[in-house]
Amino acid sequence: MAIGLSTRMDVVAVSHSVPQWLNIGGKRIYSSIVHTPFASPDKFIELDPMIGVKGNESAAHNAEVYIFFAHHYDYWSERLNVPREEWDWCHWGENITFCSDPTMTESDFHLGDVWKVGSQVHLQVCGSRVPCFKLSWRCGQKDSWLRELAGSGKCGVYLKVLKGGRVYPGDTAELLRKATNAPLVDCATITRTAFADALSTRSTMNLLVDHPDLLDMNKLVFRRKLSMLHDQSLVGKGSWKGWRRLYVARVVEETPSIKSFYLRSTEDSGLRSLAAYLPGQFLTVRLPNSLIRCWSISTYPDDDQREAPGMYRISIRKAGKASTWMHEKCSVGALLEVQSPAGAFCLDWSPQFPGRQVYVSAGIGITPMMAMFTAHLHHQAMQRAPASWLHVSRDAHSMPFCQELQDLLRTDAAQDLGVSVYLFFTKYNQAECDALARKLSQDKGPKVTIVIRPGKPTYEDLRPIFSEPYFMDPLRITPLEIEGRFSTVYLCGPTHFEEGMRASLAELNVPDAMVLSESFSGARPSGPPKVVQAQVMFRRSKKTVNWRMGSDNKPKNQTPNGSVKVPRTADDSHGTYKLEPGPGPTLLELAEQVGLAPDFGCRTGVCGACEQSLCKGKVTAGLQPGGSVRICIARPGTEHIEIDL
Repeated sequence: MAIGLSTRMDVVAVSHSVPQWLNIGGKRIYSSIVHTPFASPDKFIELDPMIGVKGNESAAHNAEVYIFFAHHYDYWSERLNVPREEWDWCHWGENITFCSDPTMTESDFHLGDVWKVGSQVHLQVCGSRVPCFKLSWRCGQKDSWLRELAGSGKCGVYLKVLKGGRVYPGDTAELLRKATNAPLVDCATITRTAFADALSTRSTMNLLVDHPDLLDMNKLVFRRKLSMLHDQSLVGKGSWKGWRRLYVARVVEETPSIKSFYLRSTEDSGLRSLAAYLPGQFLTVRLPNSLIRCWSISTYPDDDQREAPGMYRISIRKAGKASTWMHEKCSVGALLEVQSPAGAFCLDWSPQFPGRQVYVSAGIGITPMMAMFTAHLHHQAMQRAPASWLHVSRDAHSMPFCQELQDLLRTDAAQDLGVSVYLFFTKYNQAECDALARKLSQDKGPKVTIVIRPGKPTYEDLRPIFSEPYFMDPLRITPLEIEGRFSTVYLCGPTHFEEGMRASLAELNVPDAMVLSESFSGARPSGPPKVVQAQVMFRRSKKTVNWRMGSDNKPKNQTPNGSVKVPRTADDSHGTYKLEPGPGPTLLELAEQVGLAPDFGCRTGVCGACEQSLCKGKVTAGLQPGGSVRICIARPGTEHIEIDL
């Protein structure tokens, strides 16, 4: 209906709540979704422009006042075959339940509309609910219902307090003034767009993230969706088939045994820019003496160069034949034949809110970590995720990138989210380590921790990191407590180092699925690799199905990331798998193909409805801090996986 200044609503009930620990689907969840309604006319809630509803505390968002409509209770109870008496007012978690005649919907509420409630309260429309698994639990429904719910738009409205006061059941609300800020956006559109997975919604999302009246919580959802769409658009962008000649534009001696080589495109390549890449990926290089090696790209570009990086940097330790040639023969102006960036040992920024990332490296294993750590502090998805980095080197002189690390620790992102760096030196010199500590600590903020220790990290060094909880605050509202063992761990170093770290992590109950590794040994694929085919077992259903990469679900052998194993040796680091980029079906789609009906909502990794436990193996995306997997965006990362479905 078209609402005007004569439109009225009546307050049916009011409520407030504080967070509590709930068992939702076998998981311990901190939520304030359970409310006790007040329907008596002598009861009230008090609203304040600074804090919203007095006595109300949100567990995970910063919306001040949530309203819902009485006629929605009738609609959804009938639609879901729920006895109406099972749902009291405020059952959906609203602070105010309104009724109206004629009935209004979320489509009638626009960002910026101002309502007067009772004698003095003024509320401005600022957003819409994006339903998640907690609401489906509260309403006794499967999570697959969330998509229907979002599509209906009947999810309620968020408002902020412009003028405070008390709101009583029986109070009348009237539209004080209509929205003036363009574009005019209704609340139903906000919810529908949050669940939409079509590229056609990108323009709407771009409008919403810049809308002056939209709630930050809603904006964050759209920023993440836009960021994910951008990430997807960069996969394979600018890649080339076979070999391409790049020239060495710069050579830097990082340490006496490590040199960095900066590679740029040549004029005769026929291509104006280099291919986009993911932090942690490598280059396959063919030298003039016909040796072929794989070396990690050791940096990551700023956002404005991600789409078309101006150069690649590979950092190489002098050890074997190929690395010796690079150190002794390769100079500025040299031409090298290079394949497109490849590799699956990459920073996983696919979750909507990634948990803590822990980087563990030794020796030249620092090179992919440097790219990942740089990306962590620059990528929109990671800037609320805590970070820890443990690195082992022989001594302070043999550790590269010290100035670069110092610059990263000075960034606003590092100061904001909190970063811990632990450096271990096997040949420990107190004076050298003190000097390095002073250098790295210069201009660092109080949330940045730097620890330098002798030897190698042991179980006792890891135990405080993984046995104690950490906190993250993705919406900058209420810090959420998460078990320390639910951290994504990246391992890169010699085989014996990796095996020792894996043993300690297992003893600390870090889920194996959350440990990603790349060793210097050719015996183990860097991981998890994007396999071209896999066996997937749905454990509870006792169904096993074969998964294959590619849109036609058949394995392919194409460049730029073909399914060819590249040999590597202990002295030339970071050889790994080249990967075919065709995605293949998600685990949700695979389950549906064999007749299963797992819950789902958005199918874009946002709502959490499809989360399932990963029993065995690894996945390429969707891994959550608690060890579960959002199967709507996950694909096999190992040749055998098991899902508790």
